[in-house]
Amino acid sequence: MMNDAGHEQLLAIEYIAAMLGQLRLMAQSKDLNVLAYLIDMAQIEAGEAASQMRDVPIMALRN
Repeated sequence: MMNDAGHEQLLAIEYIAAMLGQLRLMAQSKDLNVLAYLIDMAQIEAGEAASQMRDVPIMALRN
């Protein structure tokens, strides 16, 4: 089970990923393609970080 600090960190990462999604849409709507791409990469990284945090307890049980 994830501790409180880990849970808060996961919530923060998920929030950041959601905000990045909104920023990407804004950049795309203004034809800021390079900026939209960079924001998209950051959103992907945030999603992967959240996914890894969710998988930690499962991996701990396997060992």
